[in-house]
Amino acid sequence: MADGYTRRLTLGLAAHLHTAGIARYRDDTPYTAGELGIYTGGDFPLHLDRALVIIPGTFTRTEGRASGFTPMQILCRVGKGERITDLMDRLQDTLDRARPITLAGLPLRRIEFRSGTWFTADSLGRATSSQNFHLHGRRPS
Repeated sequence: MADGYTRRLTLGLAAHLHTAGIARYRDDTPYTAGELGIYTGGDFPLHLDRALVIIPGTFTRTEGRASGFTPMQILCRVGKGERITDLMDRLQDTLDRARPITLAGLPLRRIEFRSGTWFTADSLGRATSSQNFHLHGRRPS
């Protein structure tokens, strides 16, 4: 069965972040301890300090228009001694106002940063952040 729109968009975003050098994305082998790996959905992996998780939202049609946006939340975690704000800046610099852009064959008008925050380190010294983006485009019928 073919992946649906939201899944394709999520995988396309993961591939884009990989190509941009933000983090590594692959679905065929596990990530190693030193890598910043991209996961599509779910929780942070317990065994890795460094991870990026993309959580898609539901496509929302703009009133009176054929187009709309898909919200994407990107959760990040870095290891002890790393600055989470550096990774947040790299994500925002790469994604905010990207236009036009094609992800997994799906054309988008733009990507827009909506909000973000970071959290204090956990008991293992790992800092975490959350950033929210809107991916604007037309969902194929």
